[in-house]
Amino acid sequence: MYQRILAFVLALFTVFSSFMGGWIRLKDVKPAEGDFTPVVRFAALSDVHINSLGDTQCQRMAKAVKSAYAIARTDNKHGTLDGIIFAGDITEIGTEVQYLSFQSVLNANLREETRPMVIIAKSHDCNTMGKDALTFWENLSGLKTDYHDVIEGFHFIGISTTRDKSTEVKYTDEQLDWFREQLALAAADDPLKPIFVA
Repeated sequence: MYQRILAFVLALFTVFSSFMGGWIRLKDVKPAEGDFTPVVRFAALSDVHINSLGDTQCQRMAKAVKSAYAIARTDNKHGTLDGIIFAGDITEIGTEVQYLSFQSVLNANLREETRPMVIIAKSHDCNTMGKDALTFWENLSGLKTDYHDVIEGFHFIGISTTRDKSTEVKYTDEQLDWFREQLALAAADDPLKPIFVA
C-alpha cells in the first residue's frame, strides 16, 4: 500500500517538475567584465567507472575531457587546460582491462599541455588486484599514485587508498607522514594560495 502511494507521489512530482521546467528559466550567468585574468585552469572528475574499452563510461569520459578543452578555448586570456584530476573510482572493479581502457581514453583525448593527476580508490579500483593495483597503475601510466604537482604556482596533492584484507580505507603510516610533509611544503611556498587535494 505504502509503495503504491510513494510511487504515485514520485510520479506526480516528476510530471510537475517536467511541466514547470518549461516556464522556469534561470538567468544566464556571465562572468563580470573586468581585469581578472585566470592563471590556472583544471578539471576535476571522479567515478568514471570504466568497464571496457568503448563502453558508455569511456564515451562520457572522452566527452568530459573534450568539454573541458572547449570551455578553456572560450577564454582569450588563459585558453589552456593546465591539469585534470581523476579523484578515484576510475574503474568499475579494477581489472587490468579496465585500467588499460581508462589509459587508452586518456591517451586519445589528453593534450600535451595538460597534466593528468590520478588517484586510485579502494572501493572500486582495488577490488580485483587489492594493493597491487597501485603498482599496476604506476607501471601502466608512468604516474605516481601519490603525487604532489605544482602547476602555475598552485599545489596539487593526491593520495591513493588501497584495499587489503580489511574493508576499511587504508592509508599507510608512511603515506600519512608524506602527506603531512607535502601539505607543509605547499603552505610554506605560498600561505595565501589554496592547496588542491584529492
